[in-house]
Formats: sequence, structure tokens, C-alpha cells
Amino acid sequence: YGYEALSQISSAKKIKIERLLEVAKDYNDYDKLQQILFTNAIEKFESVVNRDSNIIMVNIDYDSYVNYVNKPRIYDMMARNKVVIEFKNYDNKDLTDIQETIQTIHLKGGQVAFDNFKLDNLSIEDICYLDIDYIIPDMSFIKDIYKDFEKQKFINSLITYTISKNINLIAVGVENKKILDTLKLVGVRLVQGYYFGKPLPEINMMNDDIFELLNKEEDESIM
Repeated sequence: YGYEALSQISSAKKIKIERLLEVAKDYNDYDKLQQILFTNAIEKFESVVNRDSNIIMVNIDYDSYVNYVNKPRIYDMMARNKVVIEFKNYDNKDLTDIQETIQTIHLKGGQVAFDNFKLDNLSIEDICYLDIDYIIPDMSFIKDIYKDFEKQKFINSLITYTISKNINLIAVGVENKKILDTLKLVGVRLVQGYYFGKPLPEINMMNDDIFELLNKEEDESIM
């Protein structure tokens, strides 16, 4: 397991991070804000000594990473941690450029995930061409999957394909046991969601309740 960094706004007003990013785009500060959130998340992670894992997953817009982020600084962070860069908005890009970016990240010790994956982002053939490490299906495929056979078939087919290409699939949005049990039945082994715990303002070691829950799930024959 590992950690994922999420960004929240500390304010008396209820402002969503998505709204902040939209305003940043209007004022041409989007790339700068993306870099700040990206690097601050990794730096915060590095400052915590008492943690269970050195894997940190950080989300960033593909264009912001390619065109703006300070690469030497990020490469230095990759050398010290297992950084998984979760790219979003990677569709409609030149596949050769994406592959070169991925290869460089791998050479520097990092890994790559494609977040919010849907077939209208990239085709299966595109995934075959790109040497990515993780696929994170869009949460719409996971929501209520226990009562939607078409979603189950899609995730099972995607699992079969990703295994053949040595790609890990992470199912996010696991909010209850019904979803978790269904995902296990269709072959999913990496999951994330509120069923295991909600985001915390600080990095904390997994508590005993989560360990007990994981041990219980591993003991079930469904695994």
C-alpha cells in the first residue's frame, strides 16, 4: 500500500479545489498552482518520518507536468521516494511525446498512472504502446458495480488485459463492502476508498481498525 496526496482549501468559505483550479486557469496561473500542489505534497510526505510506506501518489495535469514543473527538483524527489505520478487530461496528446515522458520518469526512478481512465481517453491499442505502471478507471465504472453486470464485465476485461501487459489496476471509490466484494470477484486486487478510511489532514500510520479490516478481507475465501 501507499499514500495519495489530496489538496484541500483551508477557508471559512466552502471553496472546492476544482473551483480554485478553474480560477487559476482564468488568470493563467494554472500550471504554477499545479506545480505548487505537486511539489508541496511530496515535500510534506518526505517530512513525515513515522509512516508505513515510501510510496506517494500525486495527481497532476499532463501538460502542467511537461511544460512547467521543475524537472530537476522532481527527479531528485523521485530518487528518494517511490513517486507515482497520476496523470490527468492526457487524452488527445501525441503518443510518442507521452511515451518519451514516461520513459524519462522511469529512468529517474518514478512510476506513472493514468487517472480517470475511460476508453474515450485512450484506446486499448494506445495503452499497449505506452509503458505505464498503473491504470485507475474512472469512478463511474466503480460506483454501484455490484448491481451493474456491464460494469463488472468491463472491469474484468480490463483486468485481464492489464495483467497481460504487467500494468496494475487500482479501483478507486470503494465506499462499502458490496463494492469491495464485487471488485474482488472480477479480479481487482488494488483498491482505494472511504470504506478503508477518509482523507486526513496529516499523514498517519494505518490504525489498528484498518489493519483488522484488511486482515479480515484477506482471510475470506473470496480472495
